[in-house]
Amino acid sequence: MLFYWACLGVAIVVELFAAMSLKKLAVDETIHHKIPLLLGLLFIVYPFLQRFHFEALKKIDISLAYLIWTGVGCTASVILGRCLFSEPITPTKCIGMGLIIAGAFILLKE
Repeated sequence: MLFYWACLGVAIVVELFAAMSLKKLAVDETIHHKIPLLLGLLFIVYPFLQRFHFEALKKIDISLAYLIWTGVGCTASVILGRCLFSEPITPTKCIGMGLIIAGAFILLKE
């Protein structure tokens, strides 16, 4: 079972990498070759992460896997957005993260 949780973890990390890469491409005017980088994300990174997500879903309930994917992704993207792009961490973001994390704990108790 640990293998499937590890696959979910890899998929989450790769998805965060892709999301941060898209943000960097969107805001950085010094990157001149955006099309090849976007195509690389589309045809290499996203299929790679979906392969791991596919493996994880073989043994993890979709409701739990997606909630963890969303919770970790949301929390990490808020933190990474702050660290990499100086985005604000607002009370609304904190409440949203808290609700997602609370939902994950509720589903884990099931």
